[in-house]
Amino acid sequence: MRVDRAPAITSQVPSLHRPFQGADQHVTRHEIDLGQLRSLLIEFCPVGHVGSVACTTDSRVARPAAHAPCLTASMRTGPPTVDDLCPVADGTLRVRRTGQGPPLLLIAGGLGSVESFRPLTRRLAERFTVLGYDRRGHFGSTDETTGPVGVGMQAADAAAVIAHFGYDSAQVFGTSAGASIALELAATHPDSVRTLVAHEPPAVRILPDAARWLTFAEETVTLAETDLLAAFTVFVRSLAGAAPPDLKATALPFERDWIRLFRREMREFYRYLPDTAALRDCGVPVILAGGAGSHSFYHHRPAELLAAELEVPLIEFPGAHLGPQRNSGPFAERLSGLLDPDSVEARSLD
Repeated sequence: MRVDRAPAITSQVPSLHRPFQGADQHVTRHEIDLGQLRSLLIEFCPVGHVGSVACTTDSRVARPAAHAPCLTASMRTGPPTVDDLCPVADGTLRVRRTGQGPPLLLIAGGLGSVESFRPLTRRLAERFTVLGYDRRGHFGSTDETTGPVGVGMQAADAAAVIAHFGYDSAQVFGTSAGASIALELAATHPDSVRTLVAHEPPAVRILPDAARWLTFAEETVTLAETDLLAAFTVFVRSLAGAAPPDLKATALPFERDWIRLFRREMREFYRYLPDTAALRDCGVPVILAGGAGSHSFYHHRPAELLAAELEVPLIEFPGAHLGPQRNSGPFAERLSGLLDPDSVEARSLD
């Protein structure tokens, strides 16, 4: 694999060993302006539950009855949404279908909540049947396994969601960790994927400075064991356009899900190395994507290298790493244009 094309990068990440302004490294509960935190958490957490951050840190949400799909009114406008449960190996996924048209699976990064895509889904559902899910063990999904949750297991879950709704295959979009899952899905379950768009996968092992970012992940995971909010702060400050305000203190909302991300998933996502040979041979059209505001950041650079290695397009999307949430309108337009075979943008890739 060629790894000598990435430009040098100046760190945007604060030292993990430096005290945070307004935070005591020796406590696990902090004070924070909840209004400021709410504006950031909406990118990672269930939109419908962010408003209640002042009164709960419980990461569980009510699950629909297992015996039948549930029609919900969670999308205030647009077509109805069907919530259901999808059995997978050693767990159950909360899954969702919205809209009409060709099937399009969205795979979330962050805490893996289907709700984090709500504004994007509302727009895409005008052209697609949008499929989504909570990643295993997060929010409405369960996980009976212990130990690290590998990207291969996550990809098998994604394939199960497509099949659950009666489709042999779907177009797939993944962002951040969800993009790594999507790449593994195409490499190992190519018959399930019609077209793949991978937005800023954090596949840092392909970078020339891979050791630096693997160390960053390891130190962040270690920090989370004693100071979850400090680890959250360090992690978020590493993302383009996502820096939180200076924090004062409270319990971090959705604590269980952040603990799961740091303890069982983060190492796996950062250590993941896409199988470029399998991706070249799988027959799935692969499109790498990066945010206009993410250039030079560590989560943008893997997309650049992968696009060059696979000799596929690198498409610029509106916004930065959190473009699917913060720029959902123009982001949906760009994504729809790439996936619509009759669009000028799609034809330009042929």
